[in-house]
Amino acid sequence: MIINKIPRFIRVLMPKKLKRAGLHLYLKLIMRDCPGKKDTPRISFAGILPKEGSFIRGGKVKLTHLRKRFGEYQRNFNILYLVSSTLPGFPDIWVSEAKKAGVKIVWNQNGIGYPAWAPKTWQSINETMKPLAQADFVAYQSRFAKKCADEWVIQTKSPYDIVTNCVDTKLFRPPENNLPQKPIKLLIMGTHMTKEKVFIPLETLRILLNRGLEATLAIIGPSEWKDAENDITKKISELRLENKVLRRGKFLQHEAPELYRTSHIFIHLKHMDSSPTAILEAMSSGLPVIGSKSGGVAEWIAPTAGILLDVPLSWEKLYYPKPEAVADAVELISKDLQKWSIGARKHAVANFDSIQWVDKHEEIFKRVLKTN
Repeated sequence: MIINKIPRFIRVLMPKKLKRAGLHLYLKLIMRDCPGKKDTPRISFAGILPKEGSFIRGGKVKLTHLRKRFGEYQRNFNILYLVSSTLPGFPDIWVSEAKKAGVKIVWNQNGIGYPAWAPKTWQSINETMKPLAQADFVAYQSRFAKKCADEWVIQTKSPYDIVTNCVDTKLFRPPENNLPQKPIKLLIMGTHMTKEKVFIPLETLRILLNRGLEATLAIIGPSEWKDAENDITKKISELRLENKVLRRGKFLQHEAPELYRTSHIFIHLKHMDSSPTAILEAMSSGLPVIGSKSGGVAEWIAPTAGILLDVPLSWEKLYYPKPEAVADAVELISKDLQKWSIGARKHAVANFDSIQWVDKHEEIFKRVLKTN
């Protein structure tokens, strides 16, 4: 985008009204020839996708599957595809200018802001998602995501469907040779926003070791609360786990498949998580998941693919399973790792394969392009 070529320090100082006016002008220019022919989907992702091989996470990952099938157009596009968790700046302007140009809007709705998660900003977060009401089609990533959007953002009369996230099951696959069953290798992976997401698995590991189970824990991905690295180091020291924990920060998406294949069990304890792709990648890689029985996770993990742990459901406070309960789940799975691994893999292949997901989107795109 032209506006992104302006030095960052100038952009930061630019008044909001000037930024909005500049974006209006820029979009009018690039949409002069839109929507073009409607015989085939021509998709714009509003410029949010980095080049292939760059660091990428969250809602952007799924867009790479669409880009692989349909390409990406900077001009002369007929569909604007937006993901609520990774919106461009001023999404309301993108939507309004696209509608004026006759471009169809497909909106992919993930989670929302709520007081326990973002006490100071949840309302402004949800405000940015309100353009979903103008979409020609809304793909909700889970039934939970739709319920949340209806209650906290806006109800829409647009056509919609529940379109769960996806995983490339050919890329994310179990190792060719099974890992040795001892020690049990636990994994948490992704972006760690709260202490509990890291500390509870650490406390779980200490409980398992105290019970006589050989186990290790890998903490993969950035931890993003203040002083996170120091906090984690102190916690590991307090629990006497220095030789039992592997830590690594950011990773590139192409590195992820091999990282999953180094572990037995995936732990994901985030409260009210709407649609975490990481659990799909884990199951596809043959890792059963131990998760919080809340949010979209409760819809995605079958009884053969992992264990869900009860937590109170609240918008005002974040709740997490007790470390003892997580340890019990680890012990149960460890008694028959092969059975659980096969169950996780089968569930992912049957329900979340990326080819099925892209095919579903092709149907959606053809449908919206036919509407007046």
